[in-house]
Amino acid sequence: MSKACRYDDADWSDCDAFELVRFRVLHLLHGGRQCEEVKNITKHCTPEELPPGTREERGTPPPPHPVKDPPHCRVKNGSSAINS
Repeated sequence: MSKACRYDDADWSDCDAFELVRFRVLHLLHGGRQCEEVKNITKHCTPEELPPGTREERGTPPPPHPVKDPPHCRVKNGSSAINS
């Protein structure tokens, strides 16, 4: 009769922003020779599960970027510089 493999209950890592995967490493607590000493477990995650600072918060638009008018669109002396 063989004993079941029992592992610690390790915490999951943060969601990886590039791979959209999280992982945890489990270490053997009890079990026979048939048990792996260490188990690497992975699972998929979603962009909503990313840690703060690595995603834009929902409902919050990104900050505006200043846009400069190209020189040919600038107004000179009250009239458009286009076709002048």
